[in-house]
Amino acid sequence: MTHKSKPKVRFAVMVEPPEIDSSYGSSGNFWELSIVRIDAEKESPRNCDRDSWERPEERIFEDLAIRCYISWYGGKFEARSFSVEYRRVFSVDMNCAKILFSGLQRVHKIIESFPIKPESFGQFVCLLADGLGVKEMVRKSPHSDRQHGIVFSDYQWQVLPLSSAQHIVDELIDAAKERMFPTATTELQAEVEVYQPWFVRALRTVICGAQKQEQPR
Repeated sequence: MTHKSKPKVRFAVMVEPPEIDSSYGSSGNFWELSIVRIDAEKESPRNCDRDSWERPEERIFEDLAIRCYISWYGGKFEARSFSVEYRRVFSVDMNCAKILFSGLQRVHKIIESFPIKPESFGQFVCLLADGLGVKEMVRKSPHSDRQHGIVFSDYQWQVLPLSSAQHIVDELIDAAKERMFPTATTELQAEVEVYQPWFVRALRTVICGAQKQEQPR
């Protein structure tokens, strides 16, 4: 009698765009990424469970947040203060405390053994995730029918290799910077788009006038 081997559990870094809002006079906020389990059948994320007996390897990932502080103080936009911590842990018993302590110890050892000093948050995320055995990243599909929902099943998802995370994470930070401090090129482009109908009409008027002058009388 042969026993089927248990399928390997897949984990991924959940990447969602940072929320940037300076309307209340704030000068920065934290951006948090989480680690989720991938449902192999639906290729979509599932929350990790600290009480899971079926998949003990996912216990340390519940409530684990990979964080950076995005600051725009004084007109300077930067992502700094990379860290990992447990967030929104509402109750802790002895078993939970052991799991959290084990997770933090493991994270500390991984960070201490980084082969290089991360130069960006995207690089930090990739080095840490790889050390934790996380080999993929997941994000809402750009082609998803819905942009707002409550549960994971409300969306379409895109699962990518972990190697894609560095570029995507850093690109999201650059996009946030562009929203906060538009470059002169972006502002000029926006101005051209606003006045383009007027510009086109004026150009047509000039061309038509020139053509009439060239016509023989």
